[in-house]
Amino acid sequence: ISIPLNSMNCIIEDEIEVNLNSVQNANQLSDYELCDDASGDGTEIFDLTTKDAEAEAAVSPGNYSITYHYTSANAQNNSNPIVTQIANTSNPQTIYVRIIDVDTGCLAFTQFNLVVNELPNIVAPTPMEVCDDMPIDGSTIFDLSLADAEITQGNTSLVVTYHFTQIDADAGTNAIPQPYVNTNPNETLYVRVINPATGCFSTTTIDLIVLEPPMVDPNDAPPLNACVQDDSGFGTFDLTEVLPDLLNGLTGVTVTFHETQADAETGNNPIADETNYQNIVQDVQTVYVRIVDNATGCATIVPFEIHANVLITGTNIIDYAVCDDANADGIADFNLEN
Repeated sequence: ISIPLNSMNCIIEDEIEVNLNSVQNANQLSDYELCDDASGDGTEIFDLTTKDAEAEAAVSPGNYSITYHYTSANAQNNSNPIVTQIANTSNPQTIYVRIIDVDTGCLAFTQFNLVVNELPNIVAPTPMEVCDDMPIDGSTIFDLSLADAEITQGNTSLVVTYHFTQIDADAGTNAIPQPYVNTNPNETLYVRVINPATGCFSTTTIDLIVLEPPMVDPNDAPPLNACVQDDSGFGTFDLTEVLPDLLNGLTGVTVTFHETQADAETGNNPIADETNYQNIVQDVQTVYVRIVDNATGCATIVPFEIHANVLITGTNIIDYAVCDDANADGIADFNLEN
């Protein structure tokens, strides 16, 4: 560098070393992940050109040509580029990327992994059987989530949804809200199980079956009468006296009697001595008979009344009035048969 100073030129000398590097830095690409198919062999077909845009974004803007290679050496030497879709030979498998700016000749190298993710490991569930409720019409409430643990084999990281069609299950659309009320006594629903971490899913089906409880007519359960004469309101009852009319020949069932609706529903606290029962509510008490189908386990609950004296508590006796005649003597004829 020459700098004029008065009548002289002051010269300063130094050295600058310039290094030209034809390789630029590139960020590593994200893994290329696919879900395995039903074979579970860990091998899938990959279209590497789907990574082109990400490869270009890994370097500074330019006009690039991108090639993919099985080895780092091939990428460095620009030999044996992969030109077709490929099946991975290991899982994961590393792919090496060569990026060249066709205008400047600058190179960049990066890599990514081919990854085949497993499908969720599920099992086909046993049919979900639920007893019909009142009215007995083949329609009842199903808590489908009760099948989740069986389907996923206890893997709580998986998400289970239920669908009306296989198409919806595959697409993950129109999941059935829960609890579910069926429309037919026997239905098949489609189950989708997805791993949120990978997005991979498996599907199966579940059968819904509505079981019919014992068919009896509650109106066939007559009230029982102890005929107590002391007006105490308490007596002794043989509760089984209602069964011939109520069961009407029905067999294959187990019968218990209960003091509350709740106990009858669960089968808890059956009355121990049903042929010699002392009422615990004065005058009139409701007792519940639980009739269980021995084959299905479904139960029908029928309430009936027991009266200490049915003539007092089970009849509706009202005054009998007639109009006096012209004699106005307060005497008239009464037909007590009516």
